Amino acid sequence: MTVDRSRRPAAAPVEPFSFPAFESHTMSNGLEVQAATDRRFPLVQLGFVIRGGADLDSSERRGLSALGAGLLDEGTGDATAQDIAEFVERRGAELVSAGDWDGIYVGASSLAPHAEALLDLLSRILRSPSFPGAELERLRSMRLADLANRATQPAFVAARHAVEMTYGADHPYGDTFLGTSETVNAITLDDVHSWHADRLHPDRTLLVAAGDVDLAQLASWAEAHLADWREEAKIELPPVPSAPTRSRVIRIVDRPDAAQTELRLARQGSPRAAADYLEARVLSLLFGGKFTSRLNLNLRERLGITYGVNSRLSGRRGAGPFTVGCAVDTGAAGTAVGEILSEMDALAEAAPTEEEVEDTKNYLLGTFPYELQTLDGVVEHLEELVLYDLPRDTFHRLPEQVARITPEAVHAVARRLLETRDIAIVAVGPAAELEPFLAPHGPTETVSSRP
Repeated sequence: MTVDRSRRPAAAPVEPFSFPAFESHTMSNGLEVQAATDRRFPLVQLGFVIRGGADLDSSERRGLSALGAGLLDEGTGDATAQDIAEFVERRGAELVSAGDWDGIYVGASSLAPHAEALLDLLSRILRSPSFPGAELERLRSMRLADLANRATQPAFVAARHAVEMTYGADHPYGDTFLGTSETVNAITLDDVHSWHADRLHPDRTLLVAAGDVDLAQLASWAEAHLADWREEAKIELPPVPSAPTRSRVIRIVDRPDAAQTELRLARQGSPRAAADYLEARVLSLLFGGKFTSRLNLNLRERLGITYGVNSRLSGRRGAGPFTVGCAVDTGAAGTAVGEILSEMDALAEAAPTEEEVEDTKNYLLGTFPYELQTLDGVVEHLEELVLYDLPRDTFHRLPEQVARITPEAVHAVARRLLETRDIAIVAVGPAAELEPFLAPHGPTETVSSRP
């Protein structure tokens, strides 16, 4: 058979799929319980998610949620960190506690016969952590070392400056949710205890399970271990503020000896719960989120100035950043910025083609089932429904919702999302070389690389 390599082969049709069925129950204390039953294997994935994460940290204590969440499983009122580790290891289970922008997570996976015992442990970790001072210092030391290592990575430095320029240093999204060396060093044990008392409430909490368990079992266990977890009044989450209005600025982060330049372009995106979020997802994929995107076909395939360029839409409780990023030879930095801005303007001015949109919709639907291959993936999507207060049939209706997206709908989002007059542009590299390349694209400022 002869293959015509001058033409891209037609994509195979999208295979039909359905999001796993699940059931929900709300306890009298406000805690929600969800179960997606799958009896094929004797495995269970359990998880607690608490609404509200690093977006509630103050600018002076940035990183508190991430550090506090990491401390939750380091001891309870009746068990040390070693006791907990041995309990989990004897059952061949895995345990994790972590925090991100929108939530706090405590979860475990195990064989089904150990599920209730692990739920009991998770409940105690959630409600009565001991927060040992020595463990705080150990985790603080690890976090500081991690931040110091990240500060040597141009991609991290560029992303950090891009969000600070987009939102401002005092905005919840104005820096990494891990904090800075200054804010992490400032966190005290009293701060951690206050964080736990302020943030962890039953009516902000979801208990979710996927695997060899049904809702009746899960609700029964929850009643046994969590029914007495109550509080006097419901506490609403405050809204995430909008980003301030800014004009276009190019910031050069000087690294005189850098072999190449790391670029980031950023502006405020769309909240996860926005009515046009799916259209924004399609736009982001079409623009720079897949290999055949406009940006990659231009900067990589046509010009050959980068190994890859991408765009990313961060769906959060508030309007998270929409970013474009790539690494280029320093001499090509001006060309790269100019081409990215031109591609943004072009898509904001004229709707994408029907073929582009159909190809991107098929990509979105074709990759979505991969996110559901594991119980952990199912749990993460159920948590997403609660974190962002999405309709419970959001993922069940995904194929039909994507099918209805038109080029005109994508263009409507592009006019807002791809505005270039207020975009933040960051270049991490040798300032003396970069300034003449970047100056034609807007006013520049040069700063030294932060530690």
